[in-house]
Amino acid sequence: NKRMHHIIASNLDQSLLFATLRDPKTSQGFIEPDTYSPENVRNFLNELGGVVLDKMEANNMNVRFVIPPVNQKWLEYTGLSQEMLNNFSKKITHQLTSQGFQVIDLSGDGSEDYFMQDTIHIGWRGWVALDKQLDPFLSAEKPDKSKITLNNYFLSKEWQDLPAKDIPTK
Repeated sequence: NKRMHHIIASNLDQSLLFATLRDPKTSQGFIEPDTYSPENVRNFLNELGGVVLDKMEANNMNVRFVIPPVNQKWLEYTGLSQEMLNNFSKKITHQLTSQGFQVIDLSGDGSEDYFMQDTIHIGWRGWVALDKQLDPFLSAEKPDKSKITLNNYFLSKEWQDLPAKDIPTK
């Protein structure tokens, strides 16, 4: 399917995963509270292959999730604000890191020239920035292992409704 992208693996105990949802909406829904609803999370997990996160936990894999930026011109065109994107980034980063996953957050770089190729695809400057952040992970002979522990709280209505401003910062 040409709408499914980016699954790259390196070694058996390392993986680099880029996930793009099938037929994404071009609306503001991806940052609305229902993004975190159990139904949407289950759908997202199904997009990842159903049991991928469970396998990552079972094998204690060292994983990097990448939060790409959105092109600033696209944000302006759609009426999205950087604040909305920052709230989304804060919430998803907390959700992933609190379960032991590592996150590379590029969401604040959408206004840099040539960082983005189009509305949501990383351009040549974006790939250079991402490569610099991934290099230590990919070149390490024995990368640090994170302890992944999936938490069903992130499938709850309470989490779904929690505003980003109420998420504790480290």
